[in-house]
Amino acid sequence: MLAAAHGARLVLDPSASPCRFPQGATAIRERQMPDKEVIDPKAIARLREWGGDNLLGQVVRLFLENSPARVEQIRTGVESEDAKEAEQGAHSLKSSAANVGAEDLRGIAQEMEGAAVQGDLATVRGLLPALEEAYARTRVALEAVEQGMGS
Repeated sequence: MLAAAHGARLVLDPSASPCRFPQGATAIRERQMPDKEVIDPKAIARLREWGGDNLLGQVVRLFLENSPARVEQIRTGVESEDAKEAEQGAHSLKSSAANVGAEDLRGIAQEMEGAAVQGDLATVRGLLPALEEAYARTRVALEAVEQGMGS
């Protein structure tokens, strides 16, 4: 599905099979567009403006190091029927994604958080595949940012 990663921009292969999203995830389907930037370049520029490559590198590394545990926390909450656990994981992932400009990931995590607050674990469960896909794209893009910095 991935054609290439160019710097902070991930380019999707338009000839690849379409992504499948859970029913009811219309807003997510509308956000997922081929050849869309995974990481908002304005967020990268803002981090550089605030603290140079040092701050950018720290924020990217923190995301890459800590986000797997947040995704796992959401999964665990769903599997154990613990809405509070899923909510906390989604809330943390949403904030971390916003820090690095991963808008699709942030939006999905926000939807999951809202559903978990309502105790709607069926919706959280249904959004999990879309979250995992957006997360994978985000990791690839941020690893490219990190490599581009010479880390």
